[in-house]
Amino acid sequence: MVELLQNGIIPDPFVGFNKHKVQWIGEVEWLYTCPLLKIESGRQSAVLEFQGLDTLCDIYVDECLLSVGNMFQAHLVRVPKDVLKASNNIVLLHFKSAAKLAKELEAEMGRVRAGSTNLGDPSRKKFSLVGDTIRGSDGITTVNVKNVILDDKVKLWWPVGSGERALYDTELIDIHTQRTEFRHVQLIQDDLQEADQYGKGKTFLFEINGIRMFMGGELKPVLIKVLLVDLDVDMLHLAGSNWIPASSFLPTLTDERYRARLTLLRDGNHNMVRIWDGDIYEP
Repeated sequence: MVELLQNGIIPDPFVGFNKHKVQWIGEVEWLYTCPLLKIESGRQSAVLEFQGLDTLCDIYVDECLLSVGNMFQAHLVRVPKDVLKASNNIVLLHFKSAAKLAKELEAEMGRVRAGSTNLGDPSRKKFSLVGDTIRGSDGITTVNVKNVILDDKVKLWWPVGSGERALYDTELIDIHTQRTEFRHVQLIQDDLQEADQYGKGKTFLFEINGIRMFMGGELKPVLIKVLLVDLDVDMLHLAGSNWIPASSFLPTLTDERYRARLTLLRDGNHNMVRIWDGDIYEP
Protein backbone atom coordinates (compact mmCIF):
# COMPACT_ATOMS: atom_id res chain seq x y z
CA MET A 1 0.00 0.00 0.00
CA VAL A 2 2.91 2.35 0.73
CA GLU A 3 4.14 2.06 -2.86
CA LEU A 4 0.65 2.74 -4.22
CA LEU A 5 0.34 5.80 -2.01
CA GLN A 6 3.78 7.12 -2.97
CA ASN A 7 2.94 6.82 -6.66
CA GLY A 8 -0.42 8.57 -6.36
CA ILE A 9 -2.42 5.47 -7.27
CA ILE A 10 -4.53 5.54 -4.10
CA PRO A 11 -5.66 8.43 -1.87
CA ASP A 12 -4.25 8.98 1.62
CA PRO A 13 -6.21 6.41 3.66
CA PHE A 14 -5.91 8.54 6.82
CA VAL A 15 -7.88 11.40 5.30
CA GLY A 16 -11.67 11.44 5.66
CA PHE A 17 -13.32 8.19 4.58
CA ASN A 18 -10.57 7.23 2.15
CA LYS A 19 -9.93 4.03 4.10
CA HIS A 20 -13.06 2.59 2.47
CA LYS A 21 -11.53 3.25 -0.96
CA VAL A 22 -8.47 1.07 -0.35
CA GLN A 23 -10.00 -2.09 1.10
CA TRP A 24 -9.70 -3.80 -2.27
CA ILE A 25 -5.91 -3.96 -1.87
CA GLY A 26 -6.11 -6.78 0.66
CA GLU A 27 -8.51 -8.78 -1.49
CA VAL A 28 -6.30 -9.26 -4.55
CA GLU A 29 -2.93 -10.89 -5.24
CA TRP A 30 0.32 -8.97 -5.67
CA LEU A 31 3.69 -9.63 -7.28
CA TYR A 32 6.94 -8.00 -6.13
CA THR A 33 10.21 -8.38 -8.01
CA CYS A 34 13.72 -7.56 -6.88
CA PRO A 35 16.98 -8.11 -8.82
CA LEU A 36 19.78 -9.83 -6.94
CA LEU A 37 23.28 -8.46 -6.92
CA LYS A 38 25.73 -10.05 -9.33
CA ILE A 39 26.71 -13.51 -8.15
CA GLU A 40 30.43 -14.22 -7.98
CA SER A 41 31.67 -16.98 -10.23
CA GLY A 42 32.03 -20.31 -8.47
CA ARG A 43 29.71 -19.46 -5.57
CA GLN A 44 27.83 -22.53 -4.33
CA SER A 45 24.72 -20.71 -3.15
CA ALA A 46 23.25 -17.44 -1.95
CA VAL A 47 21.18 -16.76 1.16
CA LEU A 48 18.20 -14.39 1.24
CA GLU A 49 16.92 -13.04 4.54
CA PHE A 50 13.28 -11.96 4.71
CA GLN A 51 12.64 -9.99 7.87
CA GLY A 52 8.89 -9.85 7.41
CA LEU A 53 6.48 -11.14 4.76
CA ASP A 54 2.87 -10.09 5.18
CA THR A 55 1.35 -12.73 5.20
CA LEU A 56 0.82 -15.48 2.61
CA CYS A 57 3.71 -15.49 0.17
CA ASP A 58 5.49 -17.78 -2.28
CA ILE A 59 9.18 -16.98 -2.81
CA TYR A 60 10.65 -17.61 -6.25
CA VAL A 61 14.11 -17.46 -7.76
CA ASP A 62 13.49 -19.22 -11.05
CA GLU A 63 11.46 -21.75 -9.06
CA CYS A 64 9.40 -21.71 -5.86
CA LEU A 65 11.84 -22.02 -2.97
CA LEU A 66 9.53 -21.45 -0.01
CA SER A 67 5.89 -20.76 0.84
CA VAL A 68 5.21 -18.87 4.06
CA GLY A 69 2.06 -18.08 6.01
CA ASN A 70 3.18 -16.33 9.19
CA MET A 71 4.02 -12.64 9.15
CA PHE A 72 5.67 -12.85 12.59
CA GLN A 73 8.60 -14.96 11.45
CA ALA A 74 11.81 -14.08 9.65
CA HIS A 75 13.01 -16.51 6.99
CA LEU A 76 16.40 -17.47 5.58
CA VAL A 77 16.16 -18.94 2.09
CA ARG A 78 19.14 -20.60 0.46
CA VAL A 79 19.20 -20.31 -3.32
CA PRO A 80 20.99 -23.44 -4.59
CA LYS A 81 23.80 -23.37 -7.14
CA ASP A 82 21.75 -25.02 -9.88
CA VAL A 83 19.21 -22.18 -9.68
CA LEU A 84 21.69 -19.29 -9.68
CA LYS A 85 22.68 -17.67 -12.94
CA ALA A 86 25.76 -15.59 -13.57
CA SER A 87 23.55 -12.51 -13.83
CA ASN A 88 19.92 -11.39 -14.05
CA ASN A 89 18.76 -13.36 -11.02
CA ILE A 90 15.33 -12.09 -10.00
CA VAL A 91 13.50 -12.63 -6.72
CA LEU A 92 9.76 -12.82 -7.22
CA LEU A 93 7.36 -12.63 -4.27
CA HIS A 94 3.79 -13.76 -4.87
CA PHE A 95 1.51 -12.40 -2.14
CA LYS A 96 -1.97 -13.88 -1.79
CA SER A 97 -4.93 -12.39 0.03
CA ALA A 98 -4.70 -13.38 3.69
CA ALA A 99 -8.19 -12.08 4.42
CA LYS A 100 -9.69 -14.03 1.53
CA LEU A 101 -7.93 -17.28 2.36
CA ALA A 102 -8.68 -16.88 6.06
CA LYS A 103 -12.38 -16.95 5.31
CA GLU A 104 -11.92 -20.23 3.45
CA LEU A 105 -9.77 -21.83 6.16
CA GLU A 106 -11.38 -20.45 9.30
CA ALA A 107 -13.91 -23.25 9.58
CA GLU A 108 -11.13 -25.81 9.29
CA MET A 109 -8.26 -24.44 11.41
CA GLY A 110 -9.06 -21.01 12.78
CA ARG A 111 -7.57 -17.69 11.85
CA VAL A 112 -4.43 -17.30 9.78
CA ARG A 113 -1.59 -15.72 11.76
CA ALA A 114 -1.78 -12.13 10.57
CA GLY A 115 -1.47 -9.06 12.74
CA SER A 116 -4.83 -8.05 14.17
CA THR A 117 -4.23 -4.47 13.09
CA ASN A 118 -4.50 -5.70 9.51
CA LEU A 119 -7.62 -7.70 10.31
CA GLY A 120 -9.40 -4.74 11.83
CA ASP A 121 -8.51 -4.40 15.51
CA PRO A 122 -10.79 -1.76 17.05
CA SER A 123 -7.84 0.41 18.09
CA ARG A 124 -6.63 0.91 14.52
CA LYS A 125 -7.84 1.49 11.01
CA LYS A 126 -8.20 -1.73 9.02
CA PHE A 127 -5.68 -2.06 6.23
CA SER A 128 -4.83 -5.43 4.72
CA LEU A 129 -1.24 -4.93 3.67
CA VAL A 130 1.27 -6.79 1.60
CA GLY A 131 4.99 -6.23 1.50
CA ASP A 132 8.37 -7.40 2.62
CA THR A 133 11.73 -6.55 4.07
CA ILE A 134 14.52 -8.34 2.27
CA ARG A 135 18.28 -8.44 2.59
CA GLY A 136 20.67 -10.45 0.46
CA SER A 137 23.70 -12.29 1.82
CA ASP A 138 26.46 -14.29 0.24
CA GLY A 139 27.48 -16.07 3.41
CA ILE A 140 28.17 -15.70 7.12
CA THR A 141 30.82 -13.21 8.25
CA THR A 142 32.82 -13.80 11.42
CA VAL A 143 33.85 -10.69 13.33
CA ASN A 144 35.88 -10.00 16.43
CA VAL A 145 34.27 -8.02 19.22
CA LYS A 146 36.41 -5.49 21.02
CA ASN A 147 35.12 -5.16 24.57
CA VAL A 148 36.13 -1.93 26.25
CA ILE A 149 34.72 -2.81 29.67
CA LEU A 150 36.24 -4.72 32.58
CA ASP A 151 33.73 -7.16 34.11
CA ASP A 152 34.15 -5.93 37.68
CA LYS A 153 33.56 -2.30 36.68
CA VAL A 154 30.32 -2.64 34.70
CA LYS A 155 27.59 -0.28 35.86
CA LEU A 156 24.10 -1.72 35.38
CA TRP A 157 21.30 -0.02 33.47
CA TRP A 158 18.23 1.03 35.50
CA PRO A 159 14.71 2.11 34.47
CA VAL A 160 13.86 5.82 34.46
CA GLY A 161 13.63 7.15 37.98
CA SER A 162 15.36 4.13 39.52
CA GLY A 163 19.00 4.80 38.80
CA GLU A 164 21.59 5.57 36.17
CA ARG A 165 21.21 4.32 32.59
CA ALA A 166 24.83 3.46 31.97
CA LEU A 167 25.79 3.09 28.32
CA TYR A 168 29.05 1.71 26.93
CA ASP A 169 30.61 1.94 23.50
CA THR A 170 31.22 -1.48 21.95
CA GLU A 171 32.93 -1.97 18.63
CA LEU A 172 32.72 -4.68 16.01
CA ILE A 173 36.18 -4.16 14.58
CA ASP A 174 36.15 -2.46 11.16
CA ILE A 175 32.40 -2.91 10.88
CA HIS A 176 30.15 -1.23 13.41
CA THR A 177 30.21 0.74 16.65
CA GLN A 178 27.21 1.11 18.94
CA ARG A 179 26.25 1.96 22.50
CA THR A 180 25.39 -0.96 24.78
CA GLU A 181 23.80 -1.25 28.21
CA PHE A 182 23.98 -4.11 30.71
CA ARG A 183 21.13 -5.21 32.94
CA HIS A 184 19.87 -8.39 34.54
CA VAL A 185 16.16 -9.08 34.01
CA GLN A 186 14.45 -12.10 35.52
CA LEU A 187 10.83 -13.24 35.42
CA ILE A 188 9.75 -14.27 38.94
CA GLN A 189 7.19 -17.05 39.09
CA ASP A 190 7.03 -18.14 42.73
CA ASP A 191 4.28 -20.38 44.06
CA LEU A 192 1.46 -18.42 45.67
CA GLN A 193 0.77 -19.25 49.30
CA GLU A 194 -2.95 -18.51 49.16
CA ALA A 195 -5.44 -19.88 46.65
CA ASP A 196 -8.12 -17.92 44.84
CA GLN A 197 -11.17 -19.24 42.96
CA TYR A 198 -8.84 -20.77 40.38
CA GLY A 199 -6.54 -22.48 42.86
CA LYS A 200 -2.91 -21.79 43.68
CA GLY A 201 -0.95 -20.22 40.89
CA LYS A 202 2.35 -18.41 40.47
CA THR A 203 3.48 -14.84 40.63
CA PHE A 204 4.25 -12.95 37.44
CA LEU A 205 6.63 -10.08 38.06
CA PHE A 206 10.11 -9.01 37.10
CA GLU A 207 13.35 -8.37 38.86
CA ILE A 208 15.73 -5.85 37.35
CA ASN A 209 19.27 -6.03 38.69
CA GLY A 210 17.97 -8.02 41.67
CA ILE A 211 15.21 -5.51 42.58
CA ARG A 212 11.58 -6.54 42.22
CA MET A 213 9.38 -4.31 40.07
CA PHE A 214 5.69 -3.67 40.72
CA MET A 215 2.99 -1.78 38.89
CA GLY A 216 0.04 0.00 40.41
CA GLY A 217 -0.41 1.92 43.62
CA GLU A 218 0.91 1.36 47.12
CA LEU A 219 1.71 -2.24 47.96
CA LYS A 220 -0.38 -3.42 50.90
CA PRO A 221 1.03 -5.99 53.37
CA VAL A 222 -1.48 -8.64 52.25
CA LEU A 223 -0.35 -8.26 48.64
CA ILE A 224 3.28 -8.46 49.69
CA LYS A 225 2.45 -11.66 51.55
CA VAL A 226 0.74 -13.19 48.53
CA LEU A 227 3.68 -12.30 46.31
CA LEU A 228 6.14 -13.81 48.77
CA VAL A 229 8.08 -10.58 49.09
CA ASP A 230 10.00 -9.89 52.27
CA LEU A 231 9.12 -6.46 53.68
CA ASP A 232 12.82 -5.64 53.89
CA VAL A 233 13.40 -6.26 50.18
CA ASP A 234 13.79 -3.18 48.00
CA MET A 235 11.03 -2.66 45.45
CA LEU A 236 10.73 -0.34 42.49
CA HIS A 237 7.54 1.08 41.05
CA LEU A 238 6.76 0.71 37.36
CA ALA A 239 4.57 3.03 35.32
CA GLY A 240 4.10 2.48 31.63
CA SER A 241 1.90 2.01 28.61
CA ASN A 242 1.02 -0.47 25.91
CA TRP A 243 2.83 0.03 22.62
CA ILE A 244 0.90 -0.66 19.45
CA PRO A 245 2.62 -0.19 16.06
CA ALA A 246 3.53 3.45 15.57
CA SER A 247 2.05 3.41 12.08
CA SER A 248 -0.11 1.17 9.95
CA PHE A 249 2.63 1.54 7.33
CA LEU A 250 5.80 0.34 9.05
CA PRO A 251 8.19 1.12 6.15
CA THR A 252 7.44 4.83 6.65
CA LEU A 253 8.78 4.85 10.22
CA THR A 254 12.24 6.20 10.98
CA ASP A 255 14.57 6.02 13.97
CA GLU A 256 13.80 9.67 14.65
CA ARG A 257 10.05 9.02 14.89
CA TYR A 258 10.58 6.09 17.25
CA ARG A 259 12.89 8.17 19.43
CA ALA A 260 10.39 11.03 19.57
CA ARG A 261 7.61 8.74 20.78
CA LEU A 262 9.78 7.05 23.38
CA THR A 263 10.98 10.43 24.58
CA LEU A 264 7.36 11.44 25.15
CA LEU A 265 6.88 8.34 27.31
CA ARG A 266 10.01 9.05 29.32
CA ASP A 267 9.07 12.69 29.84
CA GLY A 268 5.64 11.48 31.03
CA ASN A 269 7.36 9.57 33.87
CA HIS A 270 6.97 6.18 32.20
CA ASN A 271 9.72 3.67 32.87
CA MET A 272 8.23 0.63 31.15
CA VAL A 273 6.76 -0.11 27.73
CA ARG A 274 4.73 -3.26 27.16
CA ILE A 275 4.81 -4.46 23.57
CA TRP A 276 1.22 -5.40 22.84
CA ASP A 277 1.20 -9.00 21.66
CA GLY A 278 -1.93 -8.67 19.52
CA ASP A 279 0.07 -7.31 16.64
CA ILE A 280 3.53 -7.47 15.08
CA TYR A 281 6.85 -6.80 16.74
CA GLU A 282 8.41 -3.80 15.09
CA PRO A 283 12.07 -3.85 14.01
